Amino acid sequence: IAFDNTAGVFTGIAVNSVAASDATVPVTIRSDTGTQLLTDTLTLPANGHVSFTMGSDKYASTAGRRGTIEFGTPSGGKIGVLGIRIPPVLTFTTLPALAK
Repeated sequence: IAFDNTAGVFTGIAVNSVAASDATVPVTIRSDTGTQLLTDTLTLPANGHVSFTMGSDKYASTAGRRGTIEFGTPSGGKIGVLGIRIPPVLTFTTLPALAK
């Protein structure tokens, strides 16, 4: 998912697991130039979800930046991902997730 956390805009992310057991989801965040900024993992409970706002709730280093956040498929599981663009005037827009 591409993100743009500049000019007072934030990106909201929701990730859900479609698996009967806990899932560990690898995360890679890159700048708009393609430079890897960080890697992380999200742990999701069976058939559970996690949501956060980039730059404020999680991944503070993305505040004031543009780039991409990539989620890997957990071993033996499936995930769904949704991005939300949150501008200061609160006119929310969904951000498409592109599958590799």
